[in-house]
Amino acid sequence: MSATASQAWLREGIAAVKSGESEKARGLLLRVIETDERNEQAWLWLSGVVETDEERRICLENVLAINPGSAAAQTGLARLADLPVAEPGGQPLAKRYTMRRERIPVSLASAVLYPEQQVQEWSWVEPEMAIQRQGHDTPIAAQSKFDDVWTSEADICAYCAQPLSAEDEKCPNCQRNLIREHYRYPKPSPNLYAYSALLAAQSQLFLAQSIYSVIQNQALLLEAIILPAIFTALFFGLAIGVMARKQWAFLASMIGFFIILLVVVASILTPIDFTFLQLPVQDPAITSFINSFGNLISTIIKTFQLALTVVAFLYGLLLVAPDFTRDRQRITAVLSKRLKLPADYHAKAKELTRKGMWASAILHWQHAAGKEPHTILYQRHLGLAYAQLGFYERSLDILQSALSLATQPKMQKELQNIIQTVKKMQSSPKA
Repeated sequence: MSATASQAWLREGIAAVKSGESEKARGLLLRVIETDERNEQAWLWLSGVVETDEERRICLENVLAINPGSAAAQTGLARLADLPVAEPGGQPLAKRYTMRRERIPVSLASAVLYPEQQVQEWSWVEPEMAIQRQGHDTPIAAQSKFDDVWTSEADICAYCAQPLSAEDEKCPNCQRNLIREHYRYPKPSPNLYAYSALLAAQSQLFLAQSIYSVIQNQALLLEAIILPAIFTALFFGLAIGVMARKQWAFLASMIGFFIILLVVVASILTPIDFTFLQLPVQDPAITSFINSFGNLISTIIKTFQLALTVVAFLYGLLLVAPDFTRDRQRITAVLSKRLKLPADYHAKAKELTRKGMWASAILHWQHAAGKEPHTILYQRHLGLAYAQLGFYERSLDILQSALSLATQPKMQKELQNIIQTVKKMQSSPKA
């Protein structure tokens, strides 16, 4: 098998580990090891997706056999040092298997002269299906040495990690408002865009009404188009507002359609007489405009306007109103959904810190560090976030863990400085 294929399997296996596909990752990494049993990276990543601690120990020992200076393998074995490697009866927890692979000889001469090169054997260890202790066949959950809000199931403030009661709408500690209103449906429905198109069509009808008035009077009279022009601009603006999902625009449009419905029906049943206004008329053109205002548009335009008004009003009332329905939500520290890779959780955590939501950011860095425990970056940010909220013991614990993984002097010095700063913060009196 070519080295290119082996490297491709390794890359795919690492990607599967990061995305949480353990079974797929094991298959790919074992194929790499079958091709090259001295592949340090394959053994190291395989140790993160095996099922038992004993199997993890064997993977890390193989890493050290290849590279005795591997800090990650040394740290992993140190953490496993206190775990039992055999049952009390002395029975091993793992079985060793030997795999044999026969290579196709390059030529007949090579098969005759160098038969040992045509066969390759290598061994690996497969653990038992489960380790049973005290009559239980389920894994024993690790117990945290800290007893604080991060080990409880109570709701906590997304900003300062203060425990919250069910009635709290404002954080008792940081005094931030915890209630946020948001649209019930995050994305607008197609009905909203259709309703916006109906508003734009109504605007065009008012424009047609204005043009018709000018043609009917056979003169370009500004007075004949003032009112229709106002409604043209008004409904066009409401169409833009509805498309931008502004609730005020939707309410104004519904009121506008209702008023137009009343006016159009009234104008059809009883033509409006403006003579009671007793407006001073000094120009025949103005007189003609006032007389024609009671009958603004022809019967055809009135019919279209009435039909569109009825359809738009019912459409908005029955189908578009849910797009503007708002729900109340209390802001608590929660883990975002639809995130897979540790880098995604890290990026989300940084975004949350910019909003001041440090408690929610801590949850995301906890998840990122849990998925990639050997990545110092996530542990460093998690330790700083703990210190930001005053959880100094947790901060020092995670920073010390990151320091034990650091191999570069520059990173070691940086972590040591951070640890000293957190210790000073811990010892200093609180304001």
